Amino acid sequence: TSSSTSSFPPPPPPRDDDADAFGGIPPPPPKVDTSEMNIVPGRLTVTVLHGRDVTRHDDKGQVKPGKVDPYLKMQVGAGKKAPKKKTNPVKNSGPNPDFQEVQIVFDIVDPDPLLENGKLNMEVAIWDDNTFSDDLLGTVTFDIAHIFNDREYTDWLKLSFKTPAHGVVAAGEVQLSFYFEPVMRGVLMFTCFEGKQLTSMEMFGKQDPYCQFTLGDQVVRSSTIEKGGRNPYFGEEEIELWVDAVNWQEDLIFRCFDEDLTSDDLIGSCKFSIIPYLQDFEAKEIWVTLTQKNGKPAGEVRLGVQFFPAGKLEVTAVAGRGLAETDLIGRQDPYIVFTLDGEVRSFRQQTRVDTDGGTAPKWDEKLEFDIVDHHEIQIDVMDSDTVGDDDLIGRTTVSLLPVFKKGWQDGWVEIATRSKWGRVEKRGEVHIILDFVGPPGVPYPQRREDMTSFDDSEREVRAAKLAAAKRADAEQMAEEERRRGVKVSGALGVSDEFGDKEIEDAFRFIDLDKNLFIGAAEIRHVLICMGELITDEEVDEMIAMVDLDGDGQVSYEEFYKLAKDPDPSRPDFNPRAVKTAKAPGDGG
Repeated sequence: TSSSTSSFPPPPPPRDDDADAFGGIPPPPPKVDTSEMNIVPGRLTVTVLHGRDVTRHDDKGQVKPGKVDPYLKMQVGAGKKAPKKKTNPVKNSGPNPDFQEVQIVFDIVDPDPLLENGKLNMEVAIWDDNTFSDDLLGTVTFDIAHIFNDREYTDWLKLSFKTPAHGVVAAGEVQLSFYFEPVMRGVLMFTCFEGKQLTSMEMFGKQDPYCQFTLGDQVVRSSTIEKGGRNPYFGEEEIELWVDAVNWQEDLIFRCFDEDLTSDDLIGSCKFSIIPYLQDFEAKEIWVTLTQKNGKPAGEVRLGVQFFPAGKLEVTAVAGRGLAETDLIGRQDPYIVFTLDGEVRSFRQQTRVDTDGGTAPKWDEKLEFDIVDHHEIQIDVMDSDTVGDDDLIGRTTVSLLPVFKKGWQDGWVEIATRSKWGRVEKRGEVHIILDFVGPPGVPYPQRREDMTSFDDSEREVRAAKLAAAKRADAEQMAEEERRRGVKVSGALGVSDEFGDKEIEDAFRFIDLDKNLFIGAAEIRHVLICMGELITDEEVDEMIAMVDLDGDGQVSYEEFYKLAKDPDPSRPDFNPRAVKTAKAPGDGG
């Protein structure tokens, strides 16, 4: 689409080419740290603004005079399935073409296959449109991952052209503007308020209008307003549509019909993208303008719109224990069926079959579910049979409300069945882990006024909590080991002023039996190896001078204090040792 009025600034005057600093090659686009960026599905709109110094080059890299008819080819991501688009040519353009703000739209349904080494690259190429064979004018490749977080971005991108004889040369610039609209799964609710000046389909009397909404394969209609006429009040009836991973790309088709005994008459219709209404979760009102099949106006309808985003429930089926046997011969083959029922959309998934799993099967399988108004999960443990229907081993239903509040739940749940007399019979247990995440500030379950809902204020991410607990345990263990003197470093160093590393290594060097204490035998052995002749009394005296707690050996803390003290020979370094030395002479 084009626009005669521009909200973008005109191209600046030509300037000295930055490519000179790179030997004639345009500098690469600035690098952006995308390691922490979340690339999500959504619609990326690229607006092509202007070109600058866009010309043809010969094999020697020299500019070829003459006008060009430039157009752009774009590709998002890597791989065979990477989406590709192109613009129409701008005829008889000079070196600074105006692309009239033409827009190219990319619907990114699944970003993961498009990534390459964690990056989402876009390749832009400018071509010259010719009758027989188009000529490449220049290309640029750059990472667009940051746009998925920034949402908007406009820049001049430097193009390059590879010549056979002179390598890569500068090939001008192109100005592009990007706008990204993220999308989520969930429920899109419309409230039908009123019609205004609808075209009457009845020659006599008042018509009986109703509204119809179509999104993908979903077709939902409102109630008929008998004798509603041209200005009906639709009673604020709510219509709910499920937005899935694909149908957000399609326009919603809204129609207003007059109900008749034979066939209903179309009063008018319109269609529009739902993507703008997926950007926030606040209720809003819109007027939609209807047109007849012949293009004439058919009135207006006032609608309310609100999006209820889906949270993600991850269900991990770990194992079973003590399951009841349903097979008389051989071992049973258990699997689990998980069912979540909602007003708009219900979900059902099952694990793999653990062949011959018997009474203690193992699955270790994760399944994901979208959550909007769902508030409980039914768990059916089944035995897969090759002949006849599969047998129910046991069943249970688990409330999701504690999971919405806390963020996770991990434990064994009991399954059971009812006998033909109605008595509940226990049939074993299954180990199930439930993890839930949702958008900040959104309470779950949604649209359940009769239930207590929970936002993320108390919610924890189990993986983050376990990681934090692990870090805390590691820090506590490290502190305990530090106090006990268990610290291992590199090679022994020599310095006039001993650092912690050198003290630790020296202690480890002397502590031959690795019991975290230095005794008389270890000191004697080290000194003898160094060529020093020393008596047992001298070794005991050495230990006594350092031994602060009087246990007859040197701990790491005592060794550390000795090494760090500027004058360990002073009388008050170890008062206990001084007192012990004076005691025999004092006579008491």
